[in-house]
Amino acid sequence: MPSSRRHRHTLRHAASAAMVLAALPGAAANADDVKLDPIVVTATKTATKLSDVPASVTVITAEEIEAMGDVSVGDIIAKTPGVNFYSSGGVGAASFAQLRGLGGEHTLVMIDGVRMNNPAESNQKGAFNFQGLIAHNIERIEIVRGPQATLYGSAASGGVINIITKKGASDGFHGGIKGEYGSYATRRLDGNLSYGGKLDNAMPFTLSYAHSEYIANGPNLSDEDRQFRANETRPSEDDRRIVYDHSLDFRISPSDNLDGRLFLTVNDLSTDLDNSAQDTNYNKDSRTYVYGTSWDARLLDGRFETKNTVSGMRTQDDAWRPSDAVRHYSRYLGQTLNLENQSTYHLTENHAVVAGLAWDAARAKADNKTVERIDEKMYHTSGQLQLQSQFFDHLNVVAGVSYDAYSAFENALTYRIGAGYEFPETGTTIRAAAGTGYRAPSISQLYYYEKPETLSPEETTLFEAGVDQKLLGDRLKLGVTAFHNRVDNVITSSKDSGCAPGFSGSCYLNGDRLIAKGVETSLGALVYEGKSDSLDLQLNYTYTLTSFSATTSSAKFADHAADKISPHVVNISAIYAFDNDKGSIRADATIKSRGWERYHKGYGTQTSSGYVETYDGDGWKLDLAAQYEIMDNVTVYGRVENLFDSEYYTSSGYNSNPFGVYAGIGYKF
Repeated sequence: MPSSRRHRHTLRHAASAAMVLAALPGAAANADDVKLDPIVVTATKTATKLSDVPASVTVITAEEIEAMGDVSVGDIIAKTPGVNFYSSGGVGAASFAQLRGLGGEHTLVMIDGVRMNNPAESNQKGAFNFQGLIAHNIERIEIVRGPQATLYGSAASGGVINIITKKGASDGFHGGIKGEYGSYATRRLDGNLSYGGKLDNAMPFTLSYAHSEYIANGPNLSDEDRQFRANETRPSEDDRRIVYDHSLDFRISPSDNLDGRLFLTVNDLSTDLDNSAQDTNYNKDSRTYVYGTSWDARLLDGRFETKNTVSGMRTQDDAWRPSDAVRHYSRYLGQTLNLENQSTYHLTENHAVVAGLAWDAARAKADNKTVERIDEKMYHTSGQLQLQSQFFDHLNVVAGVSYDAYSAFENALTYRIGAGYEFPETGTTIRAAAGTGYRAPSISQLYYYEKPETLSPEETTLFEAGVDQKLLGDRLKLGVTAFHNRVDNVITSSKDSGCAPGFSGSCYLNGDRLIAKGVETSLGALVYEGKSDSLDLQLNYTYTLTSFSATTSSAKFADHAADKISPHVVNISAIYAFDNDKGSIRADATIKSRGWERYHKGYGTQTSSGYVETYDGDGWKLDLAAQYEIMDNVTVYGRVENLFDSEYYTSSGYNSNPFGVYAGIGYKF
């Protein structure tokens, strides 16, 4: 096997293991711990080996993403432990990620460190909508489960998903193009081009551009068996979706100790999807801008590192029907601006202090036809201090505290402490972490409904403990993590006269308590390795039990995150690499159970509380993906979605993609 192919082959095993070893970060990513231990940044905000991070971390590499063949980033992260992903229609439709039983508003999503949670998201919770996020130009995805509020503030009490894009090549022109066509007239075209060199033969720089487009004319994903109101019609037409994504990235190093970056991403989404329970030619257009600049400096022979960042995002969603007399049916505009300084001082090789100071502003604007619902702003300042240490070469400890000040709420102090210890003689690692979180109400939750809201922030307490075991010369890796999350002062919607005396509309109220607890298990096995081929098996199972306690006002609450969590989720992946890693075949199976979902009157079976409950039942699906390098730098691809055309639900009333076949070809230079 040529050395370059042997390295890629080993790296594939490393990435596969890293993706499933979410139960315990102390586990090595592959058999060669020293050379191939992945470096992660999200868990501690500083570059750290995965094995030294006492947190539940999943790393998905570019090679893994390519082998999966998935179009949506949401479909990729849904294969990881502890993630509950639900969508009302696939690419282009409302799609959200929940970590360990908590709502999407507790999951902070970032792209290259830019906070993407939308303060004007139309579900009024401030979560990130994955609706138009295509799996293209991604270097890796880091998923950190558990309390991260001490590093990232509000919206990160359940965890963080950081999507890191590729940087340009440093030695001349490089690029690639990939095209795909398949069922439902689906077309996809991805391309990238980069150039790297030196300005005036002294200053290294890279300039890169990436483009992706995805066009599909269907299928219709509304469940034909769902119940409808008397005045509603059953869905009939296909669901059109169009996505265009453009990214521009410029990096420069004025000196050996200073690096700078400028970046801009524009994402355009246009869909014809189902609104609520019916298909009435409901159109949605969305445009998102992500922009920023960052400067990294290293002083004192590298012992002191500081990073200054200015970044922001802007998302505008327009929903409308051509049949409306007023074409503009609704508009949601969300904007954020973030200023951040992070400094790391390495006391010794094994001890570092991380200090941060951040300020951010958020704006939400919502219109409904000709009526302005909200146009408000909120400001937030925070300071963080974290100690990261390693003792006796095998004990890793991270402890941090954060102080957050909000323009509309009282200030908050949160903490997190985690520790992991590796027993090299037995290949065993144990780990535990505890922390607190603090989620301020979103702007939409405060001002969207007619009655001005008086809300308290949600307060979260989280705990996790896990163990990992390596066996058979690291060919077999097992992991188990137990977690317990408690959220007090839960914010949820109500449609009850108890919102206010004489008030008959909807409003938001603080509930009593949400409990989410469970177990994540994972298995990674190198089943077979020959001279030119290998077979890897990955399996993870997550059990999540959620309960919502609202003893004083239980009849007022509906459609909370606790109703959408799947109690049992199993993901199984088998990856066969052959011909010295020139080709691979991958099979991904998902099995999940569904719980009850509560809706307003008119859907499902009405209950005594005035709401209705529907049950989606259990579901499963099997996807296949294959690729082969037919000549140098030319690769053909193929994938089959939902091979057995199974009914598989992630959100009540919306089925997953039916059986479909897709093929493509790619070229890199």
